[in-house]
Amino acid sequence: MKISVVIPANNEMHAIRDVVRSCRAYCQEVIVVDDGSTDDTAQVSRTAGAKVIRNAANCGLVKSTRLGLRVASGDKWCGWYIHQYRASNHSSERGRNHSRLEIFL
Repeated sequence: MKISVVIPANNEMHAIRDVVRSCRAYCQEVIVVDDGSTDDTAQVSRTAGAKVIRNAANCGLVKSTRLGLRVASGDKWCGWYIHQYRASNHSSERGRNHSRLEIFL
């Protein structure tokens, strides 16, 4: 059974490498849909081993996920969302960006 994972991403060059590498350990196909990023998200994803689809402009999470699913060749698939948030509760973390990952099946 071939498993595909779809990862919509926008300006995630600092987080995407580890996400792609983690997914590749468990899935046969990793697809990153670069949703109009202005950084090197697409290149970092490709270098980490993902198949990359690039939206010219930001289309949003749902459309990007659907685009990735249309090209996924796996028998089963899952999605992996990267959410950026800014820490504000702890003084030592205040103002720093962090990534939180969510998987859906």
